[in-house]
Amino acid sequence: MALIWMLTVLSFGAVLAHDVLVQEWNIDQSLPRTSWKGPRNGKNPGLMARITTHGLNYATRKAIEDLSSSLTGMAIPGQSGKSGDVEYSVSNMVIKEFNKPSSEIVLRPKAGLEWTANGMGMSASGDWRYKYKKGWFKVSDHGSFDIKISGVNFHLGINIGMDNTGRPNIRSDSCNDQIGGVSVKFHGGASWIYNLFKGKIADMIKDKMDGQICTVLNKVINDNAERALSDLKVQVDIAHKLLLDYSFIAKPVFTTNFMDTIHKGEVTWKGSNSSTPFSAPPLSPSSDTSRMFYIWISDFVYNSMTYAAHVNGFLKYNMTKKDLPPDQQQALNTTCTDSFCIGNFIAELKRSYPNSSVQLRLSTTSAPFMNISSKAISVQNYGTIVFDIQLPNNSYVYSAITLNADIAINFVIKSAVGKFVRPTLDSE
Repeated sequence: MALIWMLTVLSFGAVLAHDVLVQEWNIDQSLPRTSWKGPRNGKNPGLMARITTHGLNYATRKAIEDLSSSLTGMAIPGQSGKSGDVEYSVSNMVIKEFNKPSSEIVLRPKAGLEWTANGMGMSASGDWRYKYKKGWFKVSDHGSFDIKISGVNFHLGINIGMDNTGRPNIRSDSCNDQIGGVSVKFHGGASWIYNLFKGKIADMIKDKMDGQICTVLNKVINDNAERALSDLKVQVDIAHKLLLDYSFIAKPVFTTNFMDTIHKGEVTWKGSNSSTPFSAPPLSPSSDTSRMFYIWISDFVYNSMTYAAHVNGFLKYNMTKKDLPPDQQQALNTTCTDSFCIGNFIAELKRSYPNSSVQLRLSTTSAPFMNISSKAISVQNYGTIVFDIQLPNNSYVYSAITLNADIAINFVIKSAVGKFVRPTLDSE
């Protein structure tokens, strides 16, 4: 039972270890390192994440596909107004087609990234109406129109940094755009006359649109995206008791092939101002960029979590029959004949307290500790198991037996791109 309990306590650590290997995080110490130069402000990161150019361009392509699906068939709000003696309105506008651009993200070392898109276009249709009134003279007309915009290109420079709260911030630092062509065709009313001037009208529309794409993009980046990032939560609640802080401890690192983000990765007790009394060890991720996304998790994440949980008395549990499925509750009996029960393993229980049941008080005596190296992941646990006995007359014998548990679990890494070998288990 000691093993069962300690393995339960270790479940989170085992999941972390499993993810490390199943996701094939490359921990080969012989590979070249990233441009991460070590602790900033005296701190090593508990977490690091990497997105490569493959990942950025995949995300961009997916975003453009989603944009194309959402824009095609979208209704555009109508416009109306007055210019001099002319009142006009444009209504029932619908985007009929969106031409996806070719798009590429290029990382700028130490600076950020550049987003280039070429060949974007769209076509739309709608209804037009105008009324001219000058004294007693009145003219009005209405009809429909088709408009097509093609050859839209833009080049946007984006800088990603860190604010004083550890949140990412974002700004556009350069932008240029170009519109290849605009064509317009009118239908209905006196459109045969208006179409004589459609080239002039298209040129006017193109001139009005000059620079507007960059205006929109700058607003999206500098206002919308920056506002969203300023509200970004950099803490995650764990079991309503603990908080994982993944705020930045340094600005993102940019190379030509990837962007690395460096995170605190500390787990603390919710509502407590105390910090972990030990530091994260150095992280040494590789410069591999063959995949889209990588994440490195230091043993500091696990160790800070178990430390906070232990010192605040969270790693305690009272186990009774109610915690077991009905067909397994006999496991906590001191006497049994043809089934498994704890009395068959601890003879003193069966001899001193026959026909009774056991309740277990489980607690750690020190915080479980994980160590991750290039060859193995080990977890060390220390705890006690106190046996309380419920006698047949429903009276109790408290602290009948106390067991000290010292359990070490080792996950051996088979290769640099890790796969599990069966873990070894040592216990006392």
